[in-house]
Amino acid sequence: MKFFSFLIVLPLFMGLSFVDLTEEGSKVREATADEVNNCKMVGKGTATTRSKRVFFSRKGKRVQNELIGLAKNESATLGANAIVAGEIGKDGKMKWVGYSCD
Repeated sequence: MKFFSFLIVLPLFMGLSFVDLTEEGSKVREATADEVNNCKMVGKGTATTRSKRVFFSRKGKRVQNELIGLAKNESATLGANAIVAGEIGKDGKMKWVGYSCD
């Protein structure tokens, strides 16, 4: 019986992944390219997460939220308070640019 319970619960945990925002990362906002025209670029990066768990593809908001969280945390270490996120690739990667805006 325990084995069958394990088989039921396992798929639920395979798709779960969490990115906790740091205190600094929570202060970084997502912006559009137009909103950062008068801001100073402080760095660029690529956020990466798994787009596939075993046999299941991960899509949508969960992957997007993880990537944005990773980008915010990393950009905060560079002194950014805004990021412009690029498109999410099928490989679970997203390029971002960090800005310091007054």
